[in-house]
Amino acid sequence: MKIGILSLTTVLAAMTAGMAHALPAPAPADAPGELAFGEAVLLTCLSSLQAGKPVTALDARERAELRLATAQERPMAGARSDDAVVWASQTVGDRVMLSETSATRCDVSAYGLPVAETIARAFQAINLSRDGWHAVPQTPKYNPIVYQMENDIDGAHYVIHMEGSELGGVPGLRKSEIVAWVVRTDAGGAK
Repeated sequence: MKIGILSLTTVLAAMTAGMAHALPAPAPADAPGELAFGEAVLLTCLSSLQAGKPVTALDARERAELRLATAQERPMAGARSDDAVVWASQTVGDRVMLSETSATRCDVSAYGLPVAETIARAFQAINLSRDGWHAVPQTPKYNPIVYQMENDIDGAHYVIHMEGSELGGVPGLRKSEIVAWVVRTDAGGAK
């Protein structure tokens, strides 16, 4: 069972538009950036891994307003290899980047967004659009804000991990930063 494209997009859009008052806002609200991040993680990465195909093979709705990154934008993605296919948001440019690391892993990075609010909304969206996801407690290391959710879907185990730091949360950080990854393994495998 896959996440419904329209339902997830609708949930994310409604949350970024109408729930700003319900969540703490450590940085100014950035509805386009928050929506781009949520869609990149939950719609594009998860859809790609569930379908077992690269982002380029997804339909336009599942690519969630992403375009191939330029050579100048690629370093912002923090791609794990030079071979990774890197995407940038059409809406907010290199502030939200997606890196196709492998057939079983997809990474998203975002800069300048309100970290706690963006991550909280993404996790609320996955809970509202799909059953079976459960939070897995994480101990913060470098980044002080860390969340992870896991689910077994159609014989595979999925992990959505998001972490970040608000501006000033980590010494030397010049803007807020979020990193996320979605990983697919065999159900019952290493969790």
